Amino acid sequence: MTDLSTDERKTYLLTKRAAGYLTLEEVGAVRQALGQIRAIVADAVKPLAEAVEKMDAAPEIRTNAVRSLQFADMVEQLGAYCDGELDNVERLARDLNQIVNDVIDGSPGALGKLVEFQHALDGRLDSLRTRLADRGHKSVVQQNMVEGDIELF
Repeated sequence: MTDLSTDERKTYLLTKRAAGYLTLEEVGAVRQALGQIRAIVADAVKPLAEAVEKMDAAPEIRTNAVRSLQFADMVEQLGAYCDGELDNVERLARDLNQIVNDVIDGSPGALGKLVEFQHALDGRLDSLRTRLADRGHKSVVQQNMVEGDIELF
């Protein structure tokens, strides 16, 4: 970045800051959509649980209600997992924005922090790529949704 002119450097930094803000906006939109999905499923849980508790309910109604409750549990598990991952992305975007703002403001040592951040991010991405490549494809299969629990995360 030292080869850049002052205007190019400012453009570069402002672009990085804009990317951080856009990332935060996207994380917010994903969180909102995820919250809506979780709320819809959560609202359905009580009536489903009541259907399961009814002794006189037809067996197919109980079976479908149990299957739906298991699905609701999987949605909640996936939602909690996604929240954690979104927290990580949000933290990275906020850290990047802070460092870029410090560089733009001319804070001492901020440019070095930006370079360190870039190296750390590259390392995290390499680690993530390796982890994803090593785990392969592991699909969740269960023949009967009535029996057993599925713990995804």
